[in-house]
Amino acid sequence: MTSFDKTGLPTLEALLSVRETCAYFGTSRPTLYRVYIAELGLPVVKIKGRTMFEPQALREFVARYRNCRLNDDDLAGSKVAVQASPGVEPPSHDPD
Repeated sequence: MTSFDKTGLPTLEALLSVRETCAYFGTSRPTLYRVYIAELGLPVVKIKGRTMFEPQALREFVARYRNCRLNDDDLAGSKVAVQASPGVEPPSHDPD
């Protein structure tokens, strides 16, 4: 839900750094880039060469994968396999 300031403009949340996003997901920098961004399509914001993340995009990403598991064995490989929890369909990922 969008909140608004006293002038009626949408309130903006501060962008998160790579370090903050790694802490949010409890993962390493290489895993963030290789798995979350490259393979699962976590959206990024590039500003002057810096990779940043919108907090709302992280919340939506978590909601999309909430009922899915990433296999630990697959995190070490080049491709990630997403398995749904029993009775849950995994989200489809369209890279483009």
